Amino acid sequence: SLSLSFSVHQTSLSSIISIFHLSIMVRTRASSSTASREDADDKKKRAVCGGDKLHGGYGSFSMQVKQSGWILVLALAIGIGILTVPAPASLVVAAGSTGGSTSSNILKPSSSSSSSKIQEELMDGDVTEENLKLLIKLKSPSTSFENETSPQSIALEWMLEDEYTTTAGLSKERLLQRFAMTTFYYATGGDATGEHSAWMHRGWLLGGKHECDWGAFEEIECNAQGQLRKLELWMFDFMAGTFPAEIGLLTTLRYLDLSDNEAVGGPIPTQIGLLTQLTQLYLWGNGHYGHTIPTHLGQLSSTLQILELADSGLVGRVPTELGRLTNLYSLSLHRNDLTGPIPTTQLAKLTNLERLFMYETQVSGSLPSSLCPRLEEGWIDCGEVICDCCIQGEVIGGGPPCRGAAVVATSLEQQ
Repeated sequence: SLSLSFSVHQTSLSSIISIFHLSIMVRTRASSSTASREDADDKKKRAVCGGDKLHGGYGSFSMQVKQSGWILVLALAIGIGILTVPAPASLVVAAGSTGGSTSSNILKPSSSSSSSKIQEELMDGDVTEENLKLLIKLKSPSTSFENETSPQSIALEWMLEDEYTTTAGLSKERLLQRFAMTTFYYATGGDATGEHSAWMHRGWLLGGKHECDWGAFEEIECNAQGQLRKLELWMFDFMAGTFPAEIGLLTTLRYLDLSDNEAVGGPIPTQIGLLTQLTQLYLWGNGHYGHTIPTHLGQLSSTLQILELADSGLVGRVPTELGRLTNLYSLSLHRNDLTGPIPTTQLAKLTNLERLFMYETQVSGSLPSSLCPRLEEGWIDCGEVICDCCIQGEVIGGGPPCRGAAVVATSLEQQ
């Protein structure tokens, strides 16, 4: 037998009417004589704890409800069939002597829980403010709508007012993609209502259009399924603000270039580490002054081939997590205020690296000799960094003078 108890709280306009205490005894007898007692027990435990259907042959139960001043008698039919017991949100279950557990809040942002998946399934094609907020929070827990003037809140308002967004039957993935691009627009200086907005002249935030059709200069590219593959917004002179965390919702991106936008400051969003299909990332020449290289970039280990973070005012150490980027063949960290030792052991794993630029920094130590066989081009500070396979001088084929940097590797020296 299983025993479960729970409290149901019902609130009226003036006060709490009552608190019910229920005790339910459920007995189920299997219809098949070959079914084992253990299997039957397992079925009953799963049915009660999960709030699912109780399956059985002949079932009998009794329910007694006690409350001061109230006596409720519940009579239910007995027969052959299926008894369904819905589990309220506040249900507390006790199964045998193992104790009970309180069911989790299904609105808690968590894309991995089964409750979140159920909520997402219910939201297909239903674009309301409540459901859109819930969908966004499930996939981007850091997103907040508390500040009505924030880029996120303004982006949400725009989407709810855009007839195409609310009536075109967009999938959850399309809604998230559209929200991320709209938030990016507002977070970097966009003004959907200003007649003289430079962003507007770039053809962004066009109501009634697929977001893949935004942009006047082919800075946006999508595949046949409408998934964003390329976003190239380098040297947008009118762009200012910060790159929002919601950029992490653009999970189908393979190419991201936000370079040479000095008026864009703040940290590099750690959520870029969620873009696990990314092969090329360009963030050089931005205004990330005083901020560090996010360790979350190490999560792009299976795809990233080019990483350019040069000349952006970055500080701190070179993260050891960059050693996870084993597919990387080009790494640019030069002209930043980076300090500390080079993570030699970790960088030794970058055996596909062909281009390395780490000059005009404050880092010290030595480059791993394992990089030499493939390294074809690069600059380092020769006074601070030891490199067994580097030469000092001008870059072969023309280029700037050494300026105290050691240049390129064995293959060039042999030429």
